[in-house]
Amino acid sequence: MIGALRGWRGVMVLSVVLMHNGIHAADQMSWAAVVFFFVSSGFLMSMRHPVDEGGVTASACVESGRRFATRVGPLHWLALAVVLAVQLRDGRFTFSPALAANALLVHSWVPVREVFLSFNKPSWFLATLLALYAAYPLLRRLMSRLGESGGVLLVVAWGTVMAVVLWHCDQPTRDWLHTFPPVRAGDFLLGMLVYDLWARGQAKARPYMPHATYYALIEFGAVALLAAFVVTDRLSDNALVAWNSNLLYWLPVAAVVLAAAVCNGNEGPIGRLLLSTPLQWLGGISLELYMMHTPTGLMVDRLVAPVLGHFGVMNYDWEWLMTLVALFPVAWATHRWFTVPVTRRLLSSPAPS
Repeated sequence: MIGALRGWRGVMVLSVVLMHNGIHAADQMSWAAVVFFFVSSGFLMSMRHPVDEGGVTASACVESGRRFATRVGPLHWLALAVVLAVQLRDGRFTFSPALAANALLVHSWVPVREVFLSFNKPSWFLATLLALYAAYPLLRRLMSRLGESGGVLLVVAWGTVMAVVLWHCDQPTRDWLHTFPPVRAGDFLLGMLVYDLWARGQAKARPYMPHATYYALIEFGAVALLAAFVVTDRLSDNALVAWNSNLLYWLPVAAVVLAAAVCNGNEGPIGRLLLSTPLQWLGGISLELYMMHTPTGLMVDRLVAPVLGHFGVMNYDWEWLMTLVALFPVAWATHRWFTVPVTRRLLSSPAPS
């Protein structure tokens, strides 16, 4: 694992949590965060299963997918159970086919908002990422046959087609395409391409970068590029709304991931900040922060806030802050006492033949 990427996971998941809690200053960064999670996943999957080391065999990828599903499946079902319990308590639960699709992590394939954003809404990400992990052997072989130049052309062509499609879609359709696995395959392929470029170029580039200043400049350039896109998007007055949830952030996110890989082991000031204990801690529980922030918000809104309001000590304008304060210990406890032991237990069991 590249340490700076773990730190970036902490930064990115925090922006998503803030946006979902009504902090609109984090909107643009949260859209970049979604792109980052898919791009970095494609990069890290390629890093674990590089084609030149035989790691792209179907059995190796199946095992990697099994390990991923073993980690995210139980956490997804825990978060779903919390949401259902709160809905049942309030008398707001009504059975629908969306429940089965959500529980099986296939809901991001269904072009109905009440399905792909059902129950624990952020779980669409897991459904889509699971599909991309399953498709990785095919995508990896495709990229290998095309070569670097062909891979670049494929990603550019994919992005161009999606740019046209998104431009001509209405917003509800864009919302679904934002979650649809074949659309997000472009982000995943971009991460694979970034890995290929890094793996090929790192040995050649290192002799020309002997000084730490070079690495600091690379980090700064990537962060400055990301900041420029975030500010431009924010000032665009929705002129870029067709692409700001995905394609707009391809270039800066790819630069951030590539910079983290290039500077790994030679981090500058930004890299050292990403390697700091707080950001590494956030990155370590980023999955739990992501999956539990909606259930935590529901529990605060339906269980805690009414009690405090009854006693006159609840200011609903600050409910978002109460949710954030509660989320971090909930995510940490879930990671320590649920995700880690359950994953360890399941992975110790033999894989099905």
